[in-house]
Amino acid sequence: MACSAPLAHRELEAAVTVSVVVPTYRRSRYLDYSLASFLCQRHGDFEIVIVNDGGDEDARRVVQKYERDLDITYLWREHRGRAAARNTGVETAQGDVVVFCDDCLMADPALIRQHLAAVRAAEDVAVVGWKRRALTVWERGRLPTVESDFLSLLDRAPALAARLPHDDFPLLDPEQVATDYAESLSLIDLGDDVINYADILDRYSATLDQFRFPWMLATTGNMSVRRQQVLDSGGFSEDYTGWGMEDTDLGYRLHRDGVRFVVDQEARGFHQLHPVGDGALGQDLRVRRGQLVKNFRVFYEKYDNDPAVRLLWLAWADAVDIFQANQILLEIEAGTRQGLPEDLQYQGPPQIAPDRLV
Repeated sequence: MACSAPLAHRELEAAVTVSVVVPTYRRSRYLDYSLASFLCQRHGDFEIVIVNDGGDEDARRVVQKYERDLDITYLWREHRGRAAARNTGVETAQGDVVVFCDDCLMADPALIRQHLAAVRAAEDVAVVGWKRRALTVWERGRLPTVESDFLSLLDRAPALAARLPHDDFPLLDPEQVATDYAESLSLIDLGDDVINYADILDRYSATLDQFRFPWMLATTGNMSVRRQQVLDSGGFSEDYTGWGMEDTDLGYRLHRDGVRFVVDQEARGFHQLHPVGDGALGQDLRVRRGQLVKNFRVFYEKYDNDPAVRLLWLAWADAVDIFQANQILLEIEAGTRQGLPEDLQYQGPPQIAPDRLV
């Protein structure tokens, strides 16, 4: 596989410094593209820990394709969710720095190098990578696409217009990613993900110095931190079931323990669009949103004595915008405000409609 660094060379290096932790559950098709992308890394000293969270054997077969060219540890455990799977990965990892990636993330060739450099530059820092979107496999009616996605694809490959209404098909093979990463991405890149919170970065910069909710950016689809800091914080909370908030909870505790969050736009990962469940897209999205609202409530009730948590909940409920919430916290910190405004003080958790959270 053309992009790979020789495994024998890596075995001569003194120690693994980076562990990439990837939980997976029934997404072997996308994991194949993800592992193909790691063959192209410009930093060769890393291991990958794959934790199959009770899924089928397809993931093992995908991993076996790459074992000769990548340093991979594969683990299977009973299905207990993403938090438990990531905890298993962290406990198994040998690196000083953990890079958390999703099983659908294709890594830019500079991803590990960028994460490692940023974490090494300061003792107490977590690095949030930049997220873009990509379409590797077309599945009719099951992908969370928007009109601009179709227009972008058809502009590059007009012949797809005849196939999209009728066929399910891959737009390229994992082997193409391994042999020519740049050319592959030029075919499937759909642009930046909204989860990057570009409006927050525009106002507070990538160092987030004056932003008092940096932990809300801590999505572990593409994030790095020192392994010991994750362990010292207690790891991922397994209080959450279904989708969402286990990474926000970890980010919150890391921040509370003194870890700073920064964003590195050069540590890019490409999130492959994929089905969000086993059924029709609309129903699957409603289920996911319901899980997120439930998990957000769990998070709120764990930390509701913190004004920042109260304000974040209110921001999601559209009672205040995130910039107003941040200003309130800055004023409390400076001593010019004694507490939350009366209309925002605790009166029980506000209601959030299931379709409010994406």
